[in-house]
Amino acid sequence: LHLMGNEFDEEERIPFIKNLNTCDLLAVPGSGKTTALMAKLYCISQNMPFEDGSGILVLAHTNQAVDEIEKKLKKHCPQLFEYPNFIGTIQSFTNRFLANQACFENYGSYIRKNDDELYENEVNKFYYSLSWSKKGVEPKNLINKLFGLVNAGKTVDFESGRKNIHDFLKKFEYNIVEKKITYNGQTKLKDNTANQSYYNELENWKKELYKSGLLNYKDSFNMGVWILKQNQIIKQKKKKR
Repeated sequence: LHLMGNEFDEEERIPFIKNLNTCDLLAVPGSGKTTALMAKLYCISQNMPFEDGSGILVLAHTNQAVDEIEKKLKKHCPQLFEYPNFIGTIQSFTNRFLANQACFENYGSYIRKNDDELYENEVNKFYYSLSWSKKGVEPKNLINKLFGLVNAGKTVDFESGRKNIHDFLKKFEYNIVEKKITYNGQTKLKDNTANQSYYNELENWKKELYKSGLLNYKDSFNMGVWILKQNQIIKQKKKKR
């Protein structure tokens, strides 16, 4: 089989291209997995539009992979890059079809920026706005509380402990479904607990970022989970498409 300037053997690649069932393609780097996948997409595209009106969904981890597919396939089958098909990264899919709507429904804004670097700039501003409460004064300020939560079970000096707080603010996840804040897989703060005021302070900071349309990459996935749980119709519509 010769296709798009490539030759495909009968032993492995052609059976994969013809296979329309669920399957995994396992091969070493450089063995031609992407080329075989693009050949398969080309063959499927020649049978479009489908009778049920559905399209093809192709998800990749990196923009580089998406660019490679577009570069090699668009001239041969431009219909693959039009509705109802979608070719993009997992992140772009989540933003476009799930997180963007969730952000609007919850916070009245669409995603303006989805960028970890910009998010870290906001982390720095928030971190340096926090003030320490004096020793023995209750209730403790947020940064004092975080020092204990983040460094629990560790032997650290003040400077190391302070850096751990900064790392926490960069990496913690705000779970809007379960109303909790996790870090390294552990729940650190939760709604309706004795630490309610500290949870509220971090939640309100995150909400203000969301209202401005700024999310980090993990925020998008958490919002995607929220809207799928809130609206089962979305899942069914995407599966049908």
